[in-house]
Amino acid sequence: MSLWVSSIALIFTKTSIILILKPIDYEELEQCMARLQEKRRDRDLHGQVSSLLHTVQQPKSLPERIMVHSMDGMSVIPIVDIIYLEAAGAYSIFYIRDQDKLISSLNLKEYEDLLTPHRFFRVHHSFLINLAEVKKFVKSEGGYVLMSNGSKVDVSKRRKEEFLQLLTGE
Repeated sequence: MSLWVSSIALIFTKTSIILILKPIDYEELEQCMARLQEKRRDRDLHGQVSSLLHTVQQPKSLPERIMVHSMDGMSVIPIVDIIYLEAAGAYSIFYIRDQDKLISSLNLKEYEDLLTPHRFFRVHHSFLINLAEVKKFVKSEGGYVLMSNGSKVDVSKRRKEEFLQLLTGE
């Protein structure tokens, strides 16, 4: 919006008022327009940075369920119901609370990547356990975990220390 008064032009912007005297000095006008464009870029950049910070600072919500690929299709399983997974060659066996075991056509590594953020831990080459389902760690026989369903899951020597640190919250 502009307001012309005989020899003065006022240009209103959202953040400032620019005074241009007549006759117009085109070099001064170009400088003025360059400053306005720079302010607009700074404001746009500030908006983009603010948006990015907002996105980064928002906590990511983890999925509550997982799709399990099996021979006859796909099953949707609540993650909190998974007690542990066992490797069986290229397959994975799910041990699920209040359900029969489920054999998946994906290997244990695929599920390890998906479930680690949900406090699952690979205690052995063959086992991925839900830390919330651990009832007891037994030191004898090389070390094993007693799970909530009564199963014994071996803990490898090389993963034992890291497992115990996670379990104790250190």
